[in-house]
Amino acid sequence: RDSVGMPMTVRSAYILKPDKTIAAMITYPACLGRNFDEILRAVDGLQRGKAGVACPANWRPGDRCIVDFPLTDAQADEKFGQGGFDVVELPSESEKKNLKKHYLRYTKDPYSGEVDDNAAGSSGLFFCC
Repeated sequence: RDSVGMPMTVRSAYILKPDKTIAAMITYPACLGRNFDEILRAVDGLQRGKAGVACPANWRPGDRCIVDFPLTDAQADEKFGQGGFDVVELPSESEKKNLKKHYLRYTKDPYSGEVDDNAAGSSGLFFCC
């Protein structure tokens, strides 16, 4: 509320999937404008989901991505090539031998090197403010 008790507006940005469901929603307080770089980063990150990767915090296009957890190491080898991902050694996995999949694995950005000036349109994602 403002100084006289009136409600203040918030600004939201929505990224919609082709089936008109919400893929992401970002809400900003009235005192802060929308960050279009962050909105575009979210669209880029959502596109990578189709390639079997997830984007970590502070990720930017071209940075390494995280291999989707449901993939076993064998499936990840198939998808990204033999040695196409790096396993992060975690204390919780140090004594477990012969794991079928590791919790945290990084791979290169599947879209690195590609230039797509119409990324949101090609992925079927729509941006609304």
